[in-house]
Amino acid sequence: MTLDQQIAAIATGYGSVKEELLEVKDRVEDLEENVPLSSGEYGYITRRINQRVSEVAHGYGEITQKQRAKLYIDINQGVKAVTGVSTRTQLRAKHYDVVLDYINDWEPSTATKMQVRQMRLDLDIA
Repeated sequence: MTLDQQIAAIATGYGSVKEELLEVKDRVEDLEENVPLSSGEYGYITRRINQRVSEVAHGYGEITQKQRAKLYIDINQGVKAVTGVSTRTQLRAKHYDVVLDYINDWEPSTATKMQVRQMRLDLDIA
């Protein structure tokens, strides 16, 4: 085998090794992104949701458990919508920052606000 042939063989081998290395790198990145949230991260998201709902609920004064439930439903539906998961337990590490940004920026939908207000009016009338 000539020197040129040896160099060509080495270059071919390097090319396939490089492709395999890139494939492994992509798989590792995918695994890292799709690892489930740790219990600490999941707990923090839960605490932030509780805090945010309490902050918003405070704006309504005293609210009932049913009114509070409407707010929880709204924020949890939003979390699922922005991440594309069916349940919060399906959240992955790649969703963590997106979810926290959503929680920090969350305001109830107009429909939810109106439902909470209507429940308040129903209580005032009764």
